[in-house]
Amino acid sequence: LIMNSPAYTQVANETIKNADLIICVDFNSLKRLSTLADLVMKYPHKRILIDHHLEPESFCDVIISNPNVSSTAELIFNFTNAFLTIRSSKL
Repeated sequence: LIMNSPAYTQVANETIKNADLIICVDFNSLKRLSTLADLVMKYPHKRILIDHHLEPESFCDVIISNPNVSSTAELIFNFTNAFLTIRSSKL
């Protein structure tokens, strides 16, 4: 599918409409979503942002952000590793 084509927009609309949660990864501004920005803003359920860029916009319910890491992948790794460490210590 080509981004911003009618077929892409239809698939995106259906996917977002049927989602229980949206996780936005590796961008700090809703405008980066182009035509999908309005869909994401109107989404009635929880939205999570995971990002390493400076000054993330507050368009999500939960924001996990750290501009001191080299990439969002590193941030996700650190978050997951911390979660697993805490979980393992409770077993």
